[in-house]
Amino acid sequence: MFVKKVATGFYGLLILSGYVYANDKIVLPTINGGGLDIAKQFISYKNIDKLKQIAFENDVAILAKETGYDIDLIRNEMQFQEDFNAYAKEIMSLYPDRVSAFFMEGFPNSRGYVKFISNIPSNLPKKISSSLGKKVIFLENGKYTLQKQKKLVSELTDVVLKSGLKQFMIAYNIKSGKFDVETSISDKKVKKKIIGNITKEINNYHLLNKTKVFHADEINFIDKKINMVFDRARGGSKIWNSYNTSSKCTSGWTVLAEGVGTGILTAGHCMHYGKNRIQDHKQGYVHTLVEEDNALYHSLSHDVAYYSTPNTPEDYMFHASSNEMRYLWDIQSTSSMAGQRVCMYGRASNIRTCNHTVLRTGVSKVIDIGYFQRLYNLVEVTNNSAQSGDSGGGWSWGSTAFGVQQGHDNNTNYAYFTPIEEALEALNGIELYY
Repeated sequence: MFVKKVATGFYGLLILSGYVYANDKIVLPTINGGGLDIAKQFISYKNIDKLKQIAFENDVAILAKETGYDIDLIRNEMQFQEDFNAYAKEIMSLYPDRVSAFFMEGFPNSRGYVKFISNIPSNLPKKISSSLGKKVIFLENGKYTLQKQKKLVSELTDVVLKSGLKQFMIAYNIKSGKFDVETSISDKKVKKKIIGNITKEINNYHLLNKTKVFHADEINFIDKKINMVFDRARGGSKIWNSYNTSSKCTSGWTVLAEGVGTGILTAGHCMHYGKNRIQDHKQGYVHTLVEEDNALYHSLSHDVAYYSTPNTPEDYMFHASSNEMRYLWDIQSTSSMAGQRVCMYGRASNIRTCNHTVLRTGVSKVIDIGYFQRLYNLVEVTNNSAQSGDSGGGWSWGSTAFGVQQGHDNNTNYAYFTPIEEALEALNGIELYY
C-alpha cells in the first residue's frame, strides 16, 4: 500500500480529506478550475477514517435511493457486509486449505455463511465471531476448497471446449456443490451429441490426469441462451484509439509497475494497435497511453490490460461518479464476494449505480467471436447498468476496489467483471496503487 503524505488545511471551504459539503452532498472543491489538484493537498492520516466514512455514506445513499429501502436499513446491511469481509479475511488467513465457500444473503435479514471442508474448526476466532453475533452461520462437508474450485472450473472449461460446444459458461455452484454448465442448444439431436462428446472428453481427462472429478452427478447442464456483449467506452476516464475512434472504453484503477511507473488498468479487449489516448473528463486534458501488458495476449483467459501514461503521472484517486473523486483504500477479496452489494461507474453510461448483487464468482465464459475467446474467473452481478464504452471501468464499494468491467449478457441483464485480485495476478509485476 502506498501511503499518502499530504498536509491538512483549509482553503476557503471546509475540506474533509479532499471533499467539501455542498447542499448536503459531498463533492470535490473547485478552486480556479483546479479542483482535482487542490483536493490532493488536503488529506492527513487522521482524516483517513473520515474519508472512508464519506465514501461509505455516499454509496449507502445511492443504494437506498435505487432500492427504495430505508437508509438506516441499507446502512446496517452494508456495515454488516464490511464486518463480514473482515471476518472472512481472518478465516482465510487461519484456514486457507479448509474453506469451501463464503457467501452472504442480503437485507432485511442479512446473514453471512462460512462453509468448511469436512468439520467446522473448533478454535474459530472468538473476538470476530462475537462481533457479528448470530448473523454468521457455519456449514460443513464442503467438497472442494476455494482454490480447487477455481482450478477445476478452468480445466472443465477446456474439456467442454474440446467437445465442440462454441458458446457457454461454467461456474461452481457453492450451494449445490455441482458444476453448472450453461448453454442453449435448441436442436435435441445436437444437444445429445454435444453431451455425449463432453462425457467422452471427461473420460479422456480422467485417464490423462488419473482423477475421478467431474462425475455425471457433479455436472448440471442448464439451458440458458447466452448473448454476451463487450462493453467497449485515473478510474473513470475515456479511452479511445486513433484507428477506430468509435471504439471507446473506460480506464479502471491506477497501478504501479517496477521500472515503468504508474499507469492504468482496463479491459484487455480495449487494446488496439495505433495511438491510444485517455482524456480526463474533469479537466479535458488528453494524454498518450502505451500498452505495457495485456493478459488476453499471453494467458488467453483474462480480459485485463495495463497501459502506462508517460506524459502524465497517475494518482491514487478514481472517479466514483462524474462529479466525485475518491481515494482508494482497500482491495476486496474475491473469496467473500458472493451475495455482496457493489457499485459500478463507467464513462459512457456516466452514472454510479449500486443496486448490484454478486451472484457468483469463478465464472468461466467461452464466446464464439470468430475464434474461441476463453475468460476465466469472472464475477457475475445483477442489474447490468453498463453500456458500450464502459469496459474497463471500476467496480467498487465505498473506497474498496472490487474489479474491472468486462461485459454483460443482454438476455439475463447480468454484468461481468474481472475481480481485482485476479486482474493483478494475470498481469505480472504490477500492484494496485493505493
